[in-house]
Amino acid sequence: MATRTTTQSGNWNSTSTWGGNPVPGIGDRVQIGHHVVVTADTTVGEKLSDATNAIYFTGGPGSLTVNDGVLLSVRGFLYGNDAGALTLGAGSILEFDVPVGWRYSLKHYSATFTINGTQAAPAIVRSKPGGGVADILCWTGFEAPIDANWCDFTDLGSATVEAIYSGYPSATGIFSLRHCRFIRCGQLYQYREVGTAINRVEDCTWTGTLHATKSAQVATTTARSTGTYSFARNILDKRLYSTGMRDYTIEDCFFDDVPELLSGGGSNYNGSLMRRCLVRKPAHSDTNWPIATTQDVYWVEDHTTANPHFLSPNSPRNYLIEGMLFEYSGTDSQGDCITQAPSSGFELIIQYCLVVPNADGAGRAGPISSHGGFPGTTVPLGEATGGLDYAGQIPQYQSNLCVACVGASGAFAVSDVGLAVTNVMTPSGATHNCHGPGIAAGSSGKGYNYATTGTAPGANDLPLGTDPQFVDRTRRLSKWDLSLGGPGTTAGAMARLRADPLLLASSAIPYVRQGFSPTNPLLLNAGHDGVTIGAVAYTAAGGIGPVGGRSKSPLVGSPLVR
Repeated sequence: MATRTTTQSGNWNSTSTWGGNPVPGIGDRVQIGHHVVVTADTTVGEKLSDATNAIYFTGGPGSLTVNDGVLLSVRGFLYGNDAGALTLGAGSILEFDVPVGWRYSLKHYSATFTINGTQAAPAIVRSKPGGGVADILCWTGFEAPIDANWCDFTDLGSATVEAIYSGYPSATGIFSLRHCRFIRCGQLYQYREVGTAINRVEDCTWTGTLHATKSAQVATTTARSTGTYSFARNILDKRLYSTGMRDYTIEDCFFDDVPELLSGGGSNYNGSLMRRCLVRKPAHSDTNWPIATTQDVYWVEDHTTANPHFLSPNSPRNYLIEGMLFEYSGTDSQGDCITQAPSSGFELIIQYCLVVPNADGAGRAGPISSHGGFPGTTVPLGEATGGLDYAGQIPQYQSNLCVACVGASGAFAVSDVGLAVTNVMTPSGATHNCHGPGIAAGSSGKGYNYATTGTAPGANDLPLGTDPQFVDRTRRLSKWDLSLGGPGTTAGAMARLRADPLLLASSAIPYVRQGFSPTNPLLLNAGHDGVTIGAVAYTAAGGIGPVGGRSKSPLVGSPLVR
């Protein structure tokens, strides 16, 4: 056993790097104060039961590079300190040889950790199979940048130990994971509070996550200034958890379980944007939703529990919820797309949303209710609002399209259960809607079932019962999967989207939405803003189209612009 200390920069396997002493190996400890390059497979550290520092960066600063395709196996801690640098090349492997019952860490305190893998040769950071726990620990208060590209993090952490823990303030630091895979790992924990920093997790995948509920925990509550806050094109097998994602852009992700986002009063999510994501809910739950702007997200209640609830925008903030698609795998006739609402004094805008039929084989959907109106929304079911609280809560309800279930009738387009509040929807603001076949007249007529005084709702509505003549009202994710040669199941669709989340915006959403394009010319340009009633553009006779409709928030890469 010996402690080897560098005396000059050079090759790990050269005795001159170590002052003429033997090259360090099994049983040795290493102190690095120069730039050292590992060019051949190497194992370093004391006995497997010894959890002291196997490699320690000292003043100089020390740095260590593992060349392309080279294995460095460490028996003990790797301590990155004193503004040093650790760099892994393409195809290289950093392995922690940990005995069962022990824990070794890359203690990444004030060094820079850079991983330069490639698509053809990703780097690997792993705990040796069959051993104990290894993890990457970036302690709070230290400047410890991580910039990882094309890396497989394998068997790091545990159900209670994070694979990567990074919690530190830094004005110029970087936390960047791109094209990384977390395989049988504990959760990722990343927390930053500096608006000039780079916080970026992109094109990453989690499989076999060991934590009971979370793949990743990402948070910042500080406004972004010149930094980057991005969570994009990621595939998570468990939840994304956060106490704040202020100014974050979350896009093109596949969430195999619904994100758990704690509101923190609402301001922790100021400037936050989620778009073009698939959110799967494998079990019934009420989902708190503090994200400021949500666009073109496909929500799937992938269970059969009765009365599904999709999301609850109940933080004290203004909201824009636009272009949502809501799908339920069961056949229950109850449910709520959007439950609760922000308190009085805040604005909730819901527009261009689509509720697709339930999975009962008949293109049928039960009444799904929401707090707030669905401006420019297509609801192929009954009731579109319910459980409302105070007069004027919905000031505008315009250009909406509602039809009753196939094989069902008597539903209301708008209903305040119990008719307890007068003018909960401002009557003069309910205009230019189409309440189609099977919709009942209601207490105020034209499909409106709520207590009103003065002006009756429904000015410039199409006649009650007008059939929009959808292109194909049975479309949903399972039918999209069938159209691509799959088994025609929700599971088949999920497998496609899990493999490539970009298919959601480029293929799945356009396919489903186009099924709810009206072909009845009575709806063309009949909305309050001079365009087609409903969430989807009009399709002309013969299937040529769409020729009119919405143009806000088009899907990137999509042939359909609403």
